[in-house]
Parts: sequence; structure tokens; C-alpha cells
Amino acid sequence: MNIEDSKKVNRLRELVSEELKPGDYYNTDFNLLRWIQGNANDSLEEVAKKLKTHLKMRKSCWNLDDMARKPRLHTIHKHWRYGITSESKVLSNVIVNIEQCGETDYSGMIETFSIQEVMKARCQDLEDLLAEVMEMEAKTGKQASILYIMDLTGLQYNTRLYTLVTGAMRALSEFMAHHYVEMIRYFLLVNVPSFIYTIWMVAKPLIPERTRHKVRILSSHGWRDELLEYSCVDALPTKWNTDSITHFKAHVDLPVPYPVENYYRNRGKPALNLEKIRLAARKTQIITKELKQGHVLSWFVSADSDFGFGVYFTKNKDEKDLEKMSTVYPCLEWMPGPSESPLDGEVTALEDGYYRIWMSNERAWWHTLSLQCKFEVNQNESPFSDVSIMKTAIFQVFICFSAFTHGFTVYDRQRPKDELNPQLWASHSEIFNHPSGKKPAIRQVAALPQLLERNPRAEGVFNNLEFFANPQFKINWENETRHKHVDHVLKFTDNRITHADRLNPDLLNQRVKKLS
Repeated sequence: MNIEDSKKVNRLRELVSEELKPGDYYNTDFNLLRWIQGNANDSLEEVAKKLKTHLKMRKSCWNLDDMARKPRLHTIHKHWRYGITSESKVLSNVIVNIEQCGETDYSGMIETFSIQEVMKARCQDLEDLLAEVMEMEAKTGKQASILYIMDLTGLQYNTRLYTLVTGAMRALSEFMAHHYVEMIRYFLLVNVPSFIYTIWMVAKPLIPERTRHKVRILSSHGWRDELLEYSCVDALPTKWNTDSITHFKAHVDLPVPYPVENYYRNRGKPALNLEKIRLAARKTQIITKELKQGHVLSWFVSADSDFGFGVYFTKNKDEKDLEKMSTVYPCLEWMPGPSESPLDGEVTALEDGYYRIWMSNERAWWHTLSLQCKFEVNQNESPFSDVSIMKTAIFQVFICFSAFTHGFTVYDRQRPKDELNPQLWASHSEIFNHPSGKKPAIRQVAALPQLLERNPRAEGVFNNLEFFANPQFKINWENETRHKHVDHVLKFTDNRITHADRLNPDLLNQRVKKLS
């Protein structure tokens, strides 16, 4: 980074100082530099405005800062496969990611899940890419990026492909360009069919200009050789080997199609008393719900055309400016319609105040948007109340005791089991890492003890495991005489409690001491 870039980065950091604090995960010089590079024609004040939107999204209920540390457990991930292989070694400071576009069932995904769920699942992969880039930058002191290889093997030309390119895939592309700025070095299209240039002419005007300039379409016959100008063979998948070419070494799991019976249109639709909202072209509408801490705001929204949706929070009843509010549920400014799978989500109120549900038809020129929707507030017991926290503390003590008396068997399907026996350690807050010093060894979790399966509270946390020691009770794992019976130490968390910054150990300790 040169002196001029360094000055701009420091100035941008000052402009977003309220949203980005010293020590924050995202607060690195190269992360800020990417925003400056990706918005080169904008003033720093305009760049700061865009960055603030992203930083607010990072602190929403999706909690992006923690995503890369979590196992890849969303149902969509079984069908949309993990693509990071290794370092390019041909291009400097570049990591290779394989996107199996031709074989991934995007159509079935959109028919099965709402675009919100798709974006949420995709965000975890984007955060994984960002984490790899940040790790390389910390190691080398130089800016890193991603080589995004799009394998079009099996791509079929039909009307459904056109709908995907101009709809859901366009929305994903825009989201990526707006929030993961300048993270991609090149998009390489390989094994392209003869009709690719027809599709490219359709998609080209819909893709942001800076993204278009990064696209490279390799030849139909010589692409395997051309790839070696961008990456070493170790980072390229074995599925591309032939009888005469056998040097590609990376492994990627093949995508799995979605069962047709799971499509939204084939599932039994619940009887809902839906409200109909009509929204004129170029207009937006805000619905306000007052919630207390612990209340759950849920929504069901189906649209007859493209629309935008987001949820914001303010303590000021009269506040109308969304930029002055915090983002509760990430705002997706444009989602394709008509809705094949309606939005069906919820958020838990972390504090008392006013929750603004924003809906938009701003991109329409003349079409009046018709929405079938329902918004509800469920007044559950607050997970942050003294009683609820005490229940959680007691439950976690029970979990820890059960771990030492019954043991856990947890393994990673992507690694040999003999690699997953790292020595237990005494730290109470660090991530439980694989011995290699890289990311947590877990990706797919299996085999919980029957003891927990029978416990009704355990059902709520079964799919939400994380590799952290338990700081609340400061158990000394290293000195625990029964530690030899435990394969791994787990902290079980509940979504309702760990919605934003996870469970605050200091707050919990204070409450437990007060109640005891």
C-alpha cells in the first residue's frame, strides 16, 4: 500500500469511526482499501456512506463477523458446494474458488428457498472467502484476492436459464458487488457451451461495470491449458482430468439436485390471513412494530414482481431516516419476482424500541407492486431476563457435566477422524483450532449423545454447535481429571440468546452471582 492509499484509508476509517471500532474483525487497512478501489469515481464521503451500510449489515442478526467460524450446516450448503481449494501460486496472493455453475441446481434452490435464505447461506461462503483473503494479507502484508472459476459443465440453454440469469443470479451478483467490493481478481468461465456468448450478451448489461472487466471466457477446447496461466494444478479439481490430462489434484464435492417434492409449490401451504398491500412504482412503504426485548417479529411476504425488503431499528418513535437506524435484518434492495418461495423469516428484539419493516418498489417504472403479507409479534419470555439467563446457566452446567460423564463423539466428514484429536486446552475464549493452526477442523457435525437428544432444550441447539470453551463457568479443561473421556469440548448456544454478539459472559456472570 502506497502513502497516498494509506492516507485515504485512514481518512475513510475516521468517517466510519462510529460503525467500525478499533479491534473489530473487519477493521483492516486492506478491507477499507478495497472499498476505495471499488468506488474510485466517488468521493471518500460517498464511499463512507456505502461502507456504513455494509457495516450495519455485518452487525445485523446474520452476524457476519462470526459466520466464517461456523460449520457449514445450512441445508442449501448440501446442494451448493464449498469451492475454496488452495492458493493459486501462479498469480501472487490469490486464492482459488471453484463455482460449479453448470451442475448446481439454482432453479431448484429458488423453488425451495426464499431469496433471503439463499442470500444468508451464500453470505457464509462469501465470508469464508473474505476470511481466507484476510488471513493471507495478515501473513504476507500484501493485498490478496480471489480467482473465481465458474465451471459451466452441463449448463443447458432454456427459458429457465434466461429467468435465472436476469433474476436470482443477477440479484446475487449485485449483492456480491455491493458488499464484497474488489475481493475478486478474475472471473474465469471454463468448459463453456456454444451458446455462452448469447447468454453473455443478455447478462452483460445487468452486471456492474467493474465486474464485467474482470470476466475472462476461456476457449471451448483449450481451457484446461489456458487455466495454467492463472493457477497451479494443485488448486484445480480432479473432475477436470481426462484420459490424457491427469495432473489436476484438488477435490470438490459434486452438487446435489433439490427434490421436486420439496419445492414450495409442492408443499402444503399454511392457511394464513394475509394482508394485501399495493405499492405504486418508484414508491416505498414502512410498517412499524413496537417490540419489547425478547419479542419475536415474524413475516411472510409474497410479491407479484421485483421488490426490496429490510428491517431496521430505532428507539425514536419519530425517526424516519433509515440511515440513522441500525439494521436488524439485512436489507435486500432488489429481489426478483414473482416470488417462487415467499419470504418467511423472523428476528428477536434485542432491546425495546420500534422496528421498521421497509418494502420497496423503487426500481419499477410503471408496475404497481402487489404484496401478500403477514407480520406478527410473538411476546415470548425475553431470553435476557434474569430468570431466562439463570435457566440457561443451569442448562449449560448440566451440559458440561454430561460431557465429562458421558462424552461426545464429533467428527468432520471432510477430514480423517484420526486428525481430529487435538489436545484439550485451558483457554476459555479462543477458537478451538485444528493442530495445523488454520480454521476450526469442524464443517459437518454428527453423532450427539442420546442424552442430549432426549433433552427438550437440547433440540433447540442441536444444529447450532460451536467450537468454543465455556467462559461462563471457567472450567479448567486441562486440569479436569475426567477430560480423557471427552473427544471435544463444545459450547452449546441458543439462537434466541446469541442473536448479536453471542452470549455476553460478563453479563451472565453478573446475573448469576446476583441471583445466587
